[in-house]
Amino acid sequence: MSLRIGIGTNLRIQGFDWASYWNTNYLGTRRAFGDSITHGYISNVDDPTNAFVNLVANETGWTIVNQGIISTEMADNVGGQIYLNPTLIGETYLLLSGYNDARHMGAAGKKTFIDALRCALCWLAIPNSAKRYGQDGSITLWPAADWHHLILYPTGTGIILDEYCSVNDYTATFVANGTTIYIAYTARPIAGIGATFTVTIDGVLKATVDTSAVVPVSAIPFWPSLVRISGLTTGDHTVIIKNIINGKFLNLDWIASNGSLPAYSPQVFSGNTLKMNVAGYAIGGPTYNNASDVIIDDYNLDHLALINELAGDGLKVNYVDACSEYAKDVGADNIHPSLAGHIKIKNAFFDKIKNHVT
Repeated sequence: MSLRIGIGTNLRIQGFDWASYWNTNYLGTRRAFGDSITHGYISNVDDPTNAFVNLVANETGWTIVNQGIISTEMADNVGGQIYLNPTLIGETYLLLSGYNDARHMGAAGKKTFIDALRCALCWLAIPNSAKRYGQDGSITLWPAADWHHLILYPTGTGIILDEYCSVNDYTATFVANGTTIYIAYTARPIAGIGATFTVTIDGVLKATVDTSAVVPVSAIPFWPSLVRISGLTTGDHTVIIKNIINGKFLNLDWIASNGSLPAYSPQVFSGNTLKMNVAGYAIGGPTYNNASDVIIDDYNLDHLALINELAGDGLKVNYVDACSEYAKDVGADNIHPSLAGHIKIKNAFFDKIKNHVT
């Protein structure tokens, strides 16, 4: 049985004072992102006070800003929640995702979900001081007159300063330092407008990226995505991004690398996709009945592989196996967790928080 503690008890676990660690090094804002489960639905009742985010807050003594939004998928979470927030040194983020993606898109949507999840994890784990946006002056756009400014996401403060072009052979060039480079772009699910671009590093073609995508359930006309290029030598690298299909829209959102990550970069705790019971999988047809235990197992295997990949780059991302702890403890609506289910999800996050330090 997992050890459970409350505020006011001895917070030293196996010789490690986890509370002192977090309260010394991670005093920045703590936020939670996700769908209606994160928001706080217990069965079919909106009850954030007793849902897992608030339970984690009570267990840790933290204040957690809950930015969960009902009926969202991963793309909605990034464009509508995560990109609203500049990420700073010393901050902590909780993310629970994949539930509606699997229900809506099934096996066919796994790649699109993982693409958006990769974008979310990198955005959260890389502080703003280590990112550059599409309109940053250190990025050379050619020809400059034919790249256009755009604030694609509803950030309010214009955090994402996107650049776009629609002519083949037009390029964006920059220098990045590190063994891994991250290029965030926007996939365009509207038929016929998504670009294909290449990424060349130090004169070597490293990737060809198709920016078409599945339309998310919210029908937003864009899908935040990110391409990761690893295995580079330590040091500076010249990167060239080229649009290779005329008349298609290439949206360059932001870039980063792992060469200059500061100490106490943000910590991200990413919960995997929860399973449903038999009745739950059947609800919502033909739009929302496309998941199964097998499909969710596959989502979670790729989620874990992504976390391991990014952690290997030096990003402070942590896999939370909420699915195994939760064990389908669903409420009366057969969709959202019961109160006992939310407690189990809280336990999964809290166990990872109190036992993990990087």
